[in-house]
Amino acid sequence: WWLKNGLPESIAGRSGTDFIFESDSNKIRRRGNRTIEYRDYYILFYDLSQLVFEIQFESEDPRSTVKLINSYAKPIPVYHKLYGQQIVSYAAQFLGTKIQDEIVSHSLQVSGAEIISPIGNKSFGVTIYKNLNNTNVSKIDEIKPGDVLWVKNGKYVSHKGLMGAKSVTLEGPDNVYTAIIYEYDPKKEKFKVIESDSTGHVKKESFKIGEFKSGRIRVFRPVGRDYVEWD
Repeated sequence: WWLKNGLPESIAGRSGTDFIFESDSNKIRRRGNRTIEYRDYYILFYDLSQLVFEIQFESEDPRSTVKLINSYAKPIPVYHKLYGQQIVSYAAQFLGTKIQDEIVSHSLQVSGAEIISPIGNKSFGVTIYKNLNNTNVSKIDEIKPGDVLWVKNGKYVSHKGLMGAKSVTLEGPDNVYTAIIYEYDPKKEKFKVIESDSTGHVKKESFKIGEFKSGRIRVFRPVGRDYVEWD
């Protein structure tokens, strides 16, 4: 796997779902007509923790000379850089149109900012808010425009329309719904978001936390590559 600049088979299948990775390579000529190759791997997991390891091998005999020379785990950093307004402005230009990609992933990857790419549908940055069935709630920062609303297996009570209250299920790949928050009212605990529906139509929507009957809610803060020292 190291000759293909890939990962061990035991974890390669999780790439893009549980983590993303990058690698750097370098060659050094040694006496005796030997070429030593060094390869650094940087694996970023969906909670933004990291595993970094380095291997070396001789180009002339890569299989029997390969060895691990350094490895360490990096904890989650404690600082962040905001890209909120840039993300909101980019997503807002698609309101009333249809797009092929999901609006959150599209905005984070194409908005022009050096933002860490989504990791599967499990991570869109640093988790700043968690809510499980409106019973177990934790928050580490205020919710701001440009944050990402993430809801899994979400059901809520809608009071819109002439039919009165009705139960609505939030849909998405693997039962995960995502949207970009453009405003949050802490008094009403109300999210105002930009979303793309199943047909790709981009529109505004709003949810009150108290209207959720069940599901896991998270709010992610997109962060730059410098957050994990990938700049």
